[in-house]
Amino acid sequence: MPELDRRTPGLGALLWRAPRHHAPMLAVLVVGGLVRLGTMVAYRPAFEFVQDSFSYLYNADHLQPDVIRPIGYAVFLRFLSIADPHFRVVPLAQHLLALGAGVLLYVVLRRMGAGRWLGAAGAAPLVLDGYQVAVEHFVLSETLFEALFVAAFALLLWREMPGWLAAGGAGLLLAATALTRTNGVVLLVPALGYLLLRRVRLQVLVALLATWTLPLLAYVGWFHSLHGSYGIVAYDGYFLYGRVSPFADCTQLDLTPDELRLCDPRAPADREGSDWYVWNPDSPLRDPEMPQGIDREAVAQSFALKAIAAQPVDYVRTVAGDLWHYVQPLRRTGPREGPAELLEFPTSFPTGPWYPAIPPSDPYLWNWTWPGEVVQYSRIPASHGFHDRQISPEIEPGLARPLRAYQKLVHAPGPFLGLSLLLGLVAVRRFRSAPRRLVGAAVMFSVSGVLMWLVPAAASSFDYRYSLPVLALAPPAAVAGVLALRSAGEPADRRGPAAAEESGSGRPGAADWHDESSEERAARVGGG
Repeated sequence: MPELDRRTPGLGALLWRAPRHHAPMLAVLVVGGLVRLGTMVAYRPAFEFVQDSFSYLYNADHLQPDVIRPIGYAVFLRFLSIADPHFRVVPLAQHLLALGAGVLLYVVLRRMGAGRWLGAAGAAPLVLDGYQVAVEHFVLSETLFEALFVAAFALLLWREMPGWLAAGGAGLLLAATALTRTNGVVLLVPALGYLLLRRVRLQVLVALLATWTLPLLAYVGWFHSLHGSYGIVAYDGYFLYGRVSPFADCTQLDLTPDELRLCDPRAPADREGSDWYVWNPDSPLRDPEMPQGIDREAVAQSFALKAIAAQPVDYVRTVAGDLWHYVQPLRRTGPREGPAELLEFPTSFPTGPWYPAIPPSDPYLWNWTWPGEVVQYSRIPASHGFHDRQISPEIEPGLARPLRAYQKLVHAPGPFLGLSLLLGLVAVRRFRSAPRRLVGAAVMFSVSGVLMWLVPAAASSFDYRYSLPVLALAPPAAVAGVLALRSAGEPADRRGPAAAEESGSGRPGAADWHDESSEERAARVGGG
């Protein structure tokens, strides 16, 4: 039998093999890259969302904890404004971040034993989804949020047994995730669960918890020094009030005089949606005749908690309705919900009374109103960039129409995401017979995806925008679940890299995550 050839292939050989070994993922990246390039050309320089984008840009100049949105994305914008003052760097950086997150998911899945087609399937929805591409073109935090938690989970899954350095890095990234969007706080739970399932050493757990906790404690202290309360934000009461107001029956609640001001006397069937109660000037929460000095946040939160305690069935029905909405086949919104069209590629930019001439320095001032009769929250072309510099936005209708058609055709439907999360959870059934790395990965991705739907449904409102992070969680959950179910009951030496490392019969390396041709396999084992 010929001696095993242990020579490492050179760079040229690796580059020659890459297109063949990773052809499906390369095809996904080419299509995703072309769609993003078309978006950059069609809509210059970017999209802005009223009011969120203005708030982020305002905070990028001031870099202080905001009562509504944490500072993470503002720091990202500040860095980009220093690196390149031209505003087009924002969507460019975000498109590249999303592509990079897709590549990272693919590499991690391949390292866990997925073939090139299955690995590409786990990353393709994030790279190709038309609504995901659109949100990357907004001055919004979603893309950075996704990239941060994908990087954190990749660190935990990179090796069979994560060490304290990987756990510490993941903790820092998850803290940054929480400081980019507050619902990222809950992602610590599945990450910690994964480490417990893997039975890592105590110092690994301590590393994750310490590097996650310390930055958040420092931020909470900073927030308290400015706003007088401990937290990452101080608007949770507003959002929770909006969540319960469509069904709250004040006749069932024991309310204080201040809380009574928040009651809507209309029948539930005649009431508005959750967002209306948070933002509209006619909402009881925005009543200018409220006593001076009243803590609206505290009163709103107290009212909401009393409504939930008195009407738990109505609350659960509301939350379950939103979860069910996310898994529906078609993207539809009702009159009480934000329109789904906000994330669709526009074919033109209409002007109207809602189009802001000058963004306010603080968009949440009580005495500020839009030019026009109504306040509207909508997608607009980027009219102001870094440091409030005015921009002349442009659109190419010849590219905009194909992009809109692509988006209608290429996006992950709700049933696909729901079934993918379910498939990841089903892997728990093979806990005793499948490699724990695969079962843990499937559960970590699945639980994280469920939480990304559950948290806004429970504490805020329904919005298709909140579902986009699930694109980076549900497909990898399904792939890890398939790997776990497929490997259950197989001998360790036939389960692929994850099982081989776990059993000690193999060693991770560059060759573990690409498919070998029959000739390469024969040469490697000395066959002939």
